[in-house]
Amino acid sequence: MVPHREHRYSSPREVKRHGTSADTRHTGPSPVWLFLQHLAVWRPVGGAPRACQPAGAAGNPEEAAASGIARHQVDAWIVTSHAGDATHLLPQGKPVVSVGVKLAGLPCSAVVPDNRGGTAAAMRHLFEHGHERIGFVGWMALGDIQERYEGYQAALAERGIAFDAARVVFAHEPSADAGRRAVRQLIDAGMPCSAIVVGSDMNALGVIEGLREAGYRIPGDVAVVGFDDIPLAQSTNPPLTTVRQSFDLLGARAAELLLADLERGAPYEPRVVATPVTLVARQSCGCAAMPSLGLPALADEQFREPGWQPRLARAIAATLAHPVAIDPGLDAAQAWPEIAMLVGALEQALAGRAELEPADIQALWRSDIALRANIEAQQAVVHLVERAAAARSGLPGGALATPAHALVDQLHLELMRSYRAYQEDRIRYLERIVQSTHRISLLLLDESNPEAQQLRWLAPTAIDWGCVGLWNGTPQHPGATLTIDQSYSREPAGRAPLGQRYASGDFPPLRQLQQQSPGDNTSTSLVLPLRTANRDWGFLVLAGTLVPLELRLSENATDSLVMWATHLSTMLERRELLASLRQSYENERVLVSTVRELGAPAIPLLDGVLLIPLVGAIDTARAQQVISVVLEGVSQHHADTVLLDLTAVPIVDTQVANTLIQAAQAATLLGSRVVLVGIRPEIAQSIVSLGIDLRQIFTRPTLAVALKSLIELRAADARR
Repeated sequence: MVPHREHRYSSPREVKRHGTSADTRHTGPSPVWLFLQHLAVWRPVGGAPRACQPAGAAGNPEEAAASGIARHQVDAWIVTSHAGDATHLLPQGKPVVSVGVKLAGLPCSAVVPDNRGGTAAAMRHLFEHGHERIGFVGWMALGDIQERYEGYQAALAERGIAFDAARVVFAHEPSADAGRRAVRQLIDAGMPCSAIVVGSDMNALGVIEGLREAGYRIPGDVAVVGFDDIPLAQSTNPPLTTVRQSFDLLGARAAELLLADLERGAPYEPRVVATPVTLVARQSCGCAAMPSLGLPALADEQFREPGWQPRLARAIAATLAHPVAIDPGLDAAQAWPEIAMLVGALEQALAGRAELEPADIQALWRSDIALRANIEAQQAVVHLVERAAAARSGLPGGALATPAHALVDQLHLELMRSYRAYQEDRIRYLERIVQSTHRISLLLLDESNPEAQQLRWLAPTAIDWGCVGLWNGTPQHPGATLTIDQSYSREPAGRAPLGQRYASGDFPPLRQLQQQSPGDNTSTSLVLPLRTANRDWGFLVLAGTLVPLELRLSENATDSLVMWATHLSTMLERRELLASLRQSYENERVLVSTVRELGAPAIPLLDGVLLIPLVGAIDTARAQQVISVVLEGVSQHHADTVLLDLTAVPIVDTQVANTLIQAAQAATLLGSRVVLVGIRPEIAQSIVSLGIDLRQIFTRPTLAVALKSLIELRAADARR
């Protein structure tokens, strides 16, 4: 493994490398190909390799390799889930980059945040607050968390503090609920810690909730530090001190590595890239003052000198991009027009000219670089503008000229408005998702509804194209294929052909996917496995704006898509279960009919003699059947005698007796007589007690007796 170069922002929109590009601004360029929890980089026909940032879903490299899905279309893999099983992808001979873990001993490059360094910074900060009884909580199944745990142990050793296993709890997943459960173990043990370093922010949020529920004050009784700096870390109570990493940079660097590998070709040179992190000190550790971002401060003189505008623009960009460094050769004002507009507005205000429109300031705060910054960095930008205005105003005591003061006030106001608008947009979007998910759930439960067919339920969503491919036979079979079972497209001509079969390596159908890519860098393609407890059904493929603007920074941006796949999997299982039940019902109906036929068969014994043995109970339906068999048998076989054998009929009640009388009367009308076989004296007496007249009906106790009597009667007739 060899180290990679220092990480800098080359541009807010794309990271260029040898004439190819990897988009870092949007969810992904068009067309894109996202597979399960892993990013697949592929080459459109006639185009250069393209890449996009990964999005969360379900699946793992072992399943992808075993099924062979898309193996003929994928040029390279970025693995973003548990990378321990990424070895299954290596036999494909394609470059693999892992994000979040180093694959020891494997020819794979890796992009990881500086986990050990970030944890060490968090530990040093807690030491400065006077803490030495520091615990650790984290989900050790992730390579990132393992490195942070190692950094925690190294910091203790460097401080000369003995490691205490009683202060360490391994969470079962990286969620708030898992963090709450984990800290419960520390609470039950008497809380052996005065501070807790947590491997992820989601776990940390749960740790804070668990401590507060148990009556602990944060940070008065226990300080808490997380890792990641997700948006929720800024708004929890108290705000969470955490180690900030750049998820954008992880994706951009992973794409850069793969694009370079694709250009060079095999053999691929494994490299390790460590992206920078920084500690963001908030209130959960005990800090009360406005935290410093740790950036080099510009002196007031630099704002008074000529050329102050590009210096201010660069300082604003560096503040918003932190901890990612800005490329030294980058013109920040040109790269970020919103920043250039703000600097120009300050220059105009200082000259007493026109003020900046509120919409222009909102454009700054709603820009990608500002939205990806935390609230401390956004506030630091306001302070930068305020310092520059004071330095340029030259008024005593750092006072601001009225226009400049108005601009700073406007910055503050629009920052609050933009943040609130972003939160409201997100809430409205989540409300739409809840309503949409409920509607889709109801539709998928009602297969008779036309909207439930052929993915029509996607119409009200931002999805432009979709299809369902179902396995034919065993998914892991080398020759396994998938058949298009459902298809959707906003443009009817773009639908995948129903019934079309694809080899697993050629699925999904790229031709239709490429036709649906709008070319505006907002379309993403996602393949989700359709799976229930007992079966792998196939895949749901979606293309369109999978992650809207409101959720592009959310840690659960694709949860609703995974939920759709879960509902669809349930529908497929329900559909097969109903079909199985219908088939079972039909089989049972045929079986019952067969049993009934066997229960009243018409068997010719002698010339003109028909035997109908009856087996089992006789209900109303079967009574009609007996009468029908008697009539059909007499007509078909020209029988003059019908032997109704009741030996295997368990009960002869009124219904059975009436059936026998009706059968005898019907046979008589056709010139035949009925002999009841198996009527023992006690049964005959029972029938008579029911008011049935047996004088017109012949009875015999057994079939042998009946046949003997019949043969003797015919012999006597012959002698006469």
